[in-house]
Amino acid sequence: MHKYAGSKRRMNTGAAAALLLGAILVGGTRHAGSPAPGGVRAATAHLGTPYGLIGVAFAGAQRGWVVGDQGTILHTGDGGATWQVQADPLPTSLIGVAFADGQDGWVVGDQGTILRTTDGGAHWQSQPSGTVLDLRAVAAASRLAAWVVGFQGTILRTSDGGASWQRQRSGTTRDLQGLACVSSRQCWAVGDGGTILHTNDGGASWQPQRSPTTRLLLSVAFDTAQQGWAVGSSGTILHTADGGATWQSQPSGTDVDLLGVAASGSRQAWAVGWNGTLLRTADGGTTWHLQAISGQTLQAIAPAGGQQLWAVGMAGTILHSADGGAMWRVLPG
Repeated sequence: MHKYAGSKRRMNTGAAAALLLGAILVGGTRHAGSPAPGGVRAATAHLGTPYGLIGVAFAGAQRGWVVGDQGTILHTGDGGATWQVQADPLPTSLIGVAFADGQDGWVVGDQGTILRTTDGGAHWQSQPSGTVLDLRAVAAASRLAAWVVGFQGTILRTSDGGASWQRQRSGTTRDLQGLACVSSRQCWAVGDGGTILHTNDGGASWQPQRSPTTRLLLSVAFDTAQQGWAVGSSGTILHTADGGATWQSQPSGTDVDLLGVAASGSRQAWAVGWNGTLLRTADGGTTWHLQAISGQTLQAIAPAGGQQLWAVGMAGTILHSADGGAMWRVLPG
């Protein structure tokens, strides 16, 4: 499935069981230990039935969560050695996941779905979003403060752990697809038509930032209040070094749609997308290098501290790197 509206491939619940039992077939054109272009090693896990993993978040190197089709939530507490299903299947896709710490987190998805946990996912509770529109991304600034973005310019904020969600004025009716917050006051949202929005007052006001593209933007990440990236359709990569006062296009070297981006300091960033595309920059985006092609579309990528990275995607794909992306391997496996 894609991060776009429609064309969703639903998860077969048997696939999740196969994942937990370790019934994983390593396939595609490369296996763990086989060199990919440029000497990068890559592998991907393929389950026996097509389903999508769409969002990933880690709170430290050990504790992580992955969400996807049919309400799937997977959790690891041991750095990916084992994974457990945390929620009963739902007749909807879960798209975004964010944790403020190892206990407090949110998941969002189609039809206005918001789920909340205060115990690391042992229990998940539905929260009223006040909308039936699809929600695409969530960011948590603390155990009490979080934001959600979605279709038709939807921006929601909670300051009480989700007991109530208030709609904020976005100033747009375009679908919003990606969200990044660096504090309880400063966030960015991106979406259709090259839309970039910014708040520096916790969402009391959202202001458009000048975008050098009209293409669809699907994901945004900031590693400081100044430096961030946004990625989207047709290989689009945008970069800012001044908090979004100016955005510049960067050459990605690809025309495939990029669905996820992560940034982790030291001018490093990663982008993932269609056909297993995985790009890395170590110089602030002056140059982007293809790291691996898994064969399966990758939908999201997240840092987990240090040089730890996780990427997820179609057909149950879960990739892990412990060295900033120089090598990737299947986890679990």
